[in-house]
Amino acid sequence: MKEKKLGTVTRDEIARALGEAKFDPPHGNITSLPQPYQLAIGDVALKEIVNPRGTIVVIGNLVFIVTKDMTVRHAYFDAFLVVGGTLRGKTIVADSTWNGGLFAGGVEADTLVLKDCGLELLGKAKKPKVKRLADFEKESAAKKAVPELFADEDVDAYGFFLALKR
Repeated sequence: MKEKKLGTVTRDEIARALGEAKFDPPHGNITSLPQPYQLAIGDVALKEIVNPRGTIVVIGNLVFIVTKDMTVRHAYFDAFLVVGGTLRGKTIVADSTWNGGLFAGGVEADTLVLKDCGLELLGKAKKPKVKRLADFEKESAAKKAVPELFADEDVDAYGFFLALKR
Protein backbone atom coordinates (compact mmCIF):
# COMPACT_ATOMS: atom_id res chain seq x y z
CA MET A 1 0.00 0.00 0.00
CA LYS A 2 1.18 3.47 -0.82
CA GLU A 3 1.60 5.83 2.15
CA LYS A 4 -1.24 8.32 2.44
CA LYS A 5 -1.84 11.10 4.97
CA LEU A 6 -5.08 11.34 6.94
CA GLY A 7 -7.94 12.26 4.61
CA THR A 8 -11.66 11.69 4.03
CA VAL A 9 -12.56 8.53 2.09
CA THR A 10 -15.52 6.25 1.35
CA ARG A 11 -16.49 3.15 3.32
CA ASP A 12 -15.40 1.03 0.33
CA GLU A 13 -11.91 2.56 0.55
CA ILE A 14 -11.80 1.74 4.28
CA ALA A 15 -12.86 -1.85 3.55
CA ARG A 16 -10.27 -2.19 0.80
CA ALA A 17 -7.45 -0.81 2.99
CA LEU A 18 -8.37 -3.09 5.90
CA GLY A 19 -8.50 -6.05 3.51
CA GLU A 20 -5.09 -5.25 2.02
CA ALA A 21 -3.70 -4.98 5.56
CA LYS A 22 -5.30 -8.37 6.34
CA PHE A 23 -7.02 -6.82 9.36
CA ASP A 24 -10.44 -8.02 10.45
CA PRO A 25 -12.05 -5.47 12.81
CA PRO A 26 -12.74 -7.11 16.19
CA HIS A 27 -16.14 -5.45 16.48
CA GLY A 28 -17.67 -6.85 13.33
CA ASN A 29 -18.79 -5.31 10.10
CA ILE A 30 -17.56 -1.81 9.30
CA THR A 31 -21.04 -0.77 8.13
CA SER A 32 -21.83 0.06 11.78
CA LEU A 33 -18.99 2.59 11.98
CA PRO A 34 -20.16 6.22 11.83
CA GLN A 35 -19.34 8.54 8.90
CA PRO A 36 -17.39 10.48 7.77
CA TYR A 37 -14.50 8.08 7.30
CA GLN A 38 -10.89 9.17 7.48
CA LEU A 39 -8.00 6.97 6.44
CA ALA A 40 -4.25 7.18 6.87
CA ILE A 41 -1.83 4.64 5.47
CA GLY A 42 1.49 4.80 7.27
CA ASP A 43 2.39 6.04 10.73
CA VAL A 44 0.45 9.04 12.06
CA ALA A 45 1.01 11.42 14.96
CA LEU A 46 -2.06 13.50 15.80
CA LYS A 47 -1.31 16.73 17.60
CA GLU A 48 -4.92 17.84 17.85
CA ILE A 49 -8.40 16.57 17.11
CA VAL A 50 -11.08 19.25 17.19
CA ASN A 51 -14.71 18.12 17.16
CA PRO A 52 -13.95 14.67 15.76
CA ARG A 53 -16.77 13.02 13.87
CA GLY A 54 -17.03 9.64 12.26
CA THR A 55 -14.33 6.99 12.14
CA ILE A 56 -10.55 7.29 11.82
CA VAL A 57 -8.72 4.23 10.46
CA VAL A 58 -4.93 4.10 10.55
CA ILE A 59 -3.12 1.36 8.62
CA GLY A 60 0.08 1.74 10.61
CA ASN A 61 0.91 3.18 14.01
CA LEU A 62 -1.06 5.96 15.69
CA VAL A 63 0.60 8.10 18.31
CA PHE A 64 -1.92 10.02 20.41
CA ILE A 65 -0.73 11.55 23.65
CA VAL A 66 -2.49 14.37 25.47
CA THR A 67 -0.15 16.21 27.83
CA LYS A 68 -2.86 18.21 29.59
CA ASP A 69 -6.63 17.72 30.05
CA MET A 70 -8.93 15.96 27.59
CA THR A 71 -12.71 16.40 27.53
CA VAL A 72 -15.06 14.15 25.57
CA ARG A 73 -18.78 13.50 25.61
CA HIS A 74 -18.60 9.77 24.94
CA ALA A 75 -15.36 7.93 24.21
CA TYR A 76 -14.59 4.34 23.28
CA PHE A 77 -11.09 3.07 22.80
CA ASP A 78 -9.43 -0.27 22.25
CA ALA A 79 -5.78 0.79 22.58
CA PHE A 80 -3.44 2.76 24.81
CA LEU A 81 -4.62 6.23 25.80
CA VAL A 82 -2.32 8.57 27.72
CA VAL A 83 -3.70 11.80 29.18
CA GLY A 84 -1.26 13.77 31.32
CA GLY A 85 -4.03 15.84 32.90
CA THR A 86 -7.60 14.88 33.68
CA LEU A 87 -9.73 12.85 31.27
CA ARG A 88 -13.32 14.10 31.59
CA GLY A 89 -16.42 12.75 29.92
CA LYS A 90 -19.98 11.62 30.26
CA THR A 91 -19.19 8.02 29.28
CA ILE A 92 -15.74 6.52 28.84
CA VAL A 93 -15.43 2.91 27.67
CA ALA A 94 -11.99 1.28 27.73
CA ASP A 95 -12.33 -2.12 26.04
CA SER A 96 -8.89 -3.49 25.26
CA THR A 97 -9.36 -6.73 23.39
CA TRP A 98 -5.63 -7.29 22.88
CA ASN A 99 -3.20 -4.91 24.48
CA GLY A 100 -3.96 -1.48 25.86
CA GLY A 101 -4.50 0.64 28.88
CA LEU A 102 -5.72 3.95 30.20
CA PHE A 103 -3.11 6.21 31.81
CA ALA A 104 -4.35 9.56 33.12
CA GLY A 105 -3.58 12.21 35.69
CA GLY A 106 -7.21 11.83 36.74
CA VAL A 107 -10.54 10.58 35.43
CA GLU A 108 -13.89 12.31 35.94
CA ALA A 109 -16.94 10.72 34.31
CA ASP A 110 -20.56 9.84 34.83
CA THR A 111 -19.82 6.28 33.63
CA LEU A 112 -16.45 4.54 33.32
CA VAL A 113 -16.24 1.03 31.86
CA LEU A 114 -12.97 -0.89 32.15
CA LYS A 115 -13.26 -4.15 30.18
CA ASP A 116 -9.99 -6.07 29.88
CA CYS A 117 -8.23 -2.74 30.35
CA GLY A 118 -6.21 -1.41 33.22
CA LEU A 119 -6.38 2.11 34.62
CA GLU A 120 -3.25 3.70 35.98
CA LEU A 121 -3.63 7.11 37.55
CA LEU A 122 -0.59 9.32 37.15
CA GLY A 123 0.47 11.94 39.66
CA LYS A 124 -1.54 12.70 42.77
CA ALA A 125 -4.91 11.14 41.89
CA LYS A 126 -5.84 8.25 44.18
CA LYS A 127 -8.94 6.99 42.37
CA PRO A 128 -11.24 8.05 39.50
CA LYS A 129 -14.13 10.40 40.26
CA VAL A 130 -17.03 8.59 38.63
CA LYS A 131 -20.72 8.07 39.39
CA ARG A 132 -20.84 4.57 37.86
CA LEU A 133 -17.76 2.34 37.58
CA ALA A 134 -17.92 -0.99 35.76
CA ASP A 135 -14.50 -2.57 36.25
CA PHE A 136 -14.64 -6.13 34.95
CA GLU A 137 -11.97 -7.15 37.47
CA LYS A 138 -14.85 -6.89 39.98
CA GLU A 139 -17.69 -8.28 37.87
CA SER A 140 -20.41 -8.35 40.54
CA ALA A 141 -19.81 -4.67 41.36
CA ALA A 142 -19.73 -3.87 37.62
CA LYS A 143 -23.11 -5.61 37.12
CA LYS A 144 -24.60 -3.56 39.93
CA ALA A 145 -23.12 -0.25 38.72
CA VAL A 146 -23.92 -0.56 34.98
CA PRO A 147 -26.50 -3.37 34.59
CA GLU A 148 -27.24 -2.54 30.94
CA LEU A 149 -23.79 -3.90 30.03
CA PHE A 150 -24.93 -7.33 31.17
CA ALA A 151 -28.29 -7.48 29.37
CA ASP A 152 -27.07 -10.43 27.28
CA GLU A 153 -24.81 -13.35 28.14
CA ASP A 154 -22.09 -11.92 25.89
CA VAL A 155 -21.06 -8.51 27.23
CA ASP A 156 -20.75 -6.11 24.30
CA ALA A 157 -19.03 -2.93 25.49
CA TYR A 158 -18.91 -1.56 21.92
CA GLY A 159 -22.64 -2.17 21.44
CA PHE A 160 -23.24 -0.37 24.75
CA PHE A 161 -21.19 2.57 23.45
CA LEU A 162 -23.08 2.67 20.12
CA ALA A 163 -26.42 2.73 21.97
CA LEU A 164 -25.54 5.87 23.94
CA LYS A 165 -27.59 8.97 23.13
CA ARG A 166 -25.49 11.37 21.09
